[in-house]
Amino acid sequence: MNNSINTQKTRSKTFKYKSLSALVLTTLLSACGSDSTPPKEGKVNFILASVDGGECSLHDPYNNMTKIAGPVSTTEGVGIFEDIEPTTGLTLVECSGGSYVDEATGETMTPGTLRSYIDITTSEFTATVTPLTEIAARLVDNYDLSPEDFAKISENVAFSFGLKDVNLATVVPLDLNVDYMDGTERGNYGLVLAALSQLQDDYEAGTTADEVIEELYYDMANNGLFTTD
Repeated sequence: MNNSINTQKTRSKTFKYKSLSALVLTTLLSACGSDSTPPKEGKVNFILASVDGGECSLHDPYNNMTKIAGPVSTTEGVGIFEDIEPTTGLTLVECSGGSYVDEATGETMTPGTLRSYIDITTSEFTATVTPLTEIAARLVDNYDLSPEDFAKISENVAFSFGLKDVNLATVVPLDLNVDYMDGTERGNYGLVLAALSQLQDDYEAGTTADEVIEELYYDMANNGLFTTD
């Protein structure tokens, strides 16, 4: 009788040990088979006011604007790029489509294609695409300048709108539909974009944001002030 009981106890212990070993092995295999490192995210902010459902992509300005990544869709103005190479360097960012609520009229509008340049030196970059960066990009094209000249051109554009020392391509403007003007760089940038919305509304009915951008660009391109000098 005692031998039978001892045998059952031995079998029970053996079963427990085997079960524990199997559990440990399963856990180890599961850990080895999965990548627990989250992707590194770069953010592109597509803003007239915040654009929902727009598409943004990254392009190589030194290789005939070959697409590097995208398109990605924007939510509340933000598009996420995952694990972009940190050595990508100077990159054209292009966004288009979707919809936004115009700050002057409250109407829902569709933006045209807007661009910016960003020097990507980390996978966790922040880029901003707005009417002002598009004006700077058009001026680069107009003067047949190199992509590197965008930084100086955008600095001149920012200064002309009272945004001295504001990096148009990285500072994220506030959307004054949802945020209060706070006197920061972001707030002042957002205020200028709201003023462009008001300027669009002041023009004849049916004027688009792209037409306002084109007129501002044309005036700047022909006054000789917006060069890299």
